[in-house]
Amino acid sequence: IWVDDTPGKENRTADAVGISREHAKVFNYGRIYGAGQPFAERLLMQFNHRLSQQEAAKKARQMYALTKGLR
Repeated sequence: IWVDDTPGKENRTADAVGISREHAKVFNYGRIYGAGQPFAERLLMQFNHRLSQQEAAKKARQMYALTKGLR
């Protein structure tokens, strides 16, 4: 797997779903190691306790769609 480790990657992920750059890093590393959308949904709800499961699922889908990578 090729990993783009530029700071802009976390900023794009963070901006796309409204999270901090630090939280976006957790998502990006999860993706590198094969974590799927359910992992992203759980993290979103952990990072923002007011987020419903449906909202978390929508944001996770959006994040995965915007941050597709190549294997």
